[in-house]
Amino acid sequence: MNSLVDNMLNFYNAINSSDELKQQSITVLNEFIENEKLVREFYEKYVNNNIDNIKVVMCGINPGRYGAGKTGIPFIDFNSLSELLQNIKRKDSERSAEFFYSIIKNYRAEKFYSNIYVTNICSIGFEKSKKNHNYYELSEAIKEIIYKNFLEKMKIINPNVIIPLSKEVEQTLKYLKSNGELKNVLIDEGLNHPYYCSIKTNWEKQFKNYISKLDKYIL
Repeated sequence: MNSLVDNMLNFYNAINSSDELKQQSITVLNEFIENEKLVREFYEKYVNNNIDNIKVVMCGINPGRYGAGKTGIPFIDFNSLSELLQNIKRKDSERSAEFFYSIIKNYRAEKFYSNIYVTNICSIGFEKSKKNHNYYELSEAIKEIIYKNFLEKMKIINPNVIIPLSKEVEQTLKYLKSNGELKNVLIDEGLNHPYYCSIKTNWEKQFKNYISKLDKYIL
C-alpha cells in the first residue's frame, strides 16, 4: 500500500499530464514538489505513527497558491511549518493557514495530529488566470479522477467520521456516499472554510465553533 505522501505524488503525476487541463489553461500548483523532503518529514513526525489510531478526518477543498500549494501540507503555510519542524527559515503566511494553525495550537500539534487527519478532497491545487481554481469547477471527467484518489486516501486512513470544511466539500462527500462509497463513515455537520473563518469579524465565533466540534473527538 502506498503511503499518504506517495498517494499525493502519484496523483500529482497523473493529474499534471492531463491534456484537458492544459487546453483550459489551468495550471497545476507544483511548488510543493520542491519541498517533498519537508512533506515526508512532517508526515513521519505527526501522521505515520498515528494512522491506526486516527478515526476523524477534517477535509477541505484543495490547496491554495500561498499556503498548502507551497508546503504540500493541508492548511499549513511556511510560517506555521516553521513551528512544527526544525530548520524552516521561510515565513510565508496565508490567511486560512493562520486560522487553522490557531486551532492546532489550542490542542498542541502532537495531540491534534494524533487524533485528526487533515486533508482535502483534491490533494493538488490549481490556478487559472492567476487565481486559485477549485476542484468543483473542473470537468466531470477530472473530478472522477480526483474522487478516486480521495477514496484511496480514505482507505489508508479508514476513518469513522469526516468533517467537511465548506458546503462544497459536504456536497461532494454526500455525493460519494450516495454512490455507495464511504459506507461506514459518518459525514458530520460541516464547519466553515478556514478562509471565511480568518476574516477578522468572523474569527472569534468560528474559533469557538471549531473547538466545540473538535472537543468531541480530541481526547
